[in-house]
Amino acid sequence: MEFMRINRFLAEAGIASRRKAEDWIREGRVQVNGVFISDLSIQIEPSKDEVLVDGEKVSIIAESHPDQLIALNKPPGYITSHKDYHNSQTIFDLLPEEFEKFRFSGRLDLESRGLLLLSPNGDLIQQLTHPSLSPDKEYEVTLQESIDAKSIYTQFIVGMRDKGETLRALSLWPKSGNTKRFIVTLKEGRKRQLRRMFQKIGARVIDLNRIRIGNLQLYNLNLEMGKWKWVSIDSVISEEMRK
Repeated sequence: MEFMRINRFLAEAGIASRRKAEDWIREGRVQVNGVFISDLSIQIEPSKDEVLVDGEKVSIIAESHPDQLIALNKPPGYITSHKDYHNSQTIFDLLPEEFEKFRFSGRLDLESRGLLLLSPNGDLIQQLTHPSLSPDKEYEVTLQESIDAKSIYTQFIVGMRDKGETLRALSLWPKSGNTKRFIVTLKEGRKRQLRRMFQKIGARVIDLNRIRIGNLQLYNLNLEMGKWKWVSIDSVISEEMRK
């Protein structure tokens, strides 16, 4: 395997972006072959050199995949987290053990389901979460009772204040008529944003399914809930957008 800079190695190992890796090196948290390093330009040979962060060995997954993103169709009942704080199952219970250090782009709460993207490459995840590049996300929302879509359309598009935040949608469909089902597109996904928005107008969400991230459509992937597959970042955001 070719030599690579230490910050790139840590990013491709899926534990940090290159910038965060450089911070860790400055903080004296990274060792190469038993020696703490401070030189950000150091080159390593991943197949031979041993790298530790906070005393734990770091490695790039042996089975390299050119796309370096996986799409997971998350079922309800799983938390989007590496750790279980409340005796709940995590999304990593659905994935092979060698994926346990993958980073994820965005979260879905415990009750929600649908498309999640994960990667061993910290740089790819940073591209998907950076404000200037973050792709929009589309959701199917089912409510407990029908409401008049026209009466809430302006509120969702202009935005509403909740807990010191402005919550808004890029689009809401249908725009009129009484219905329990909506397709909503968000640019920024704040914590439990759609549940909070519908709660503000007196509606209760009983099912929330993320069906699209950027150009990637869940229904085109033919993924059963709980299953995953490799995808290309170009299927999510175009190369032109990332330049």
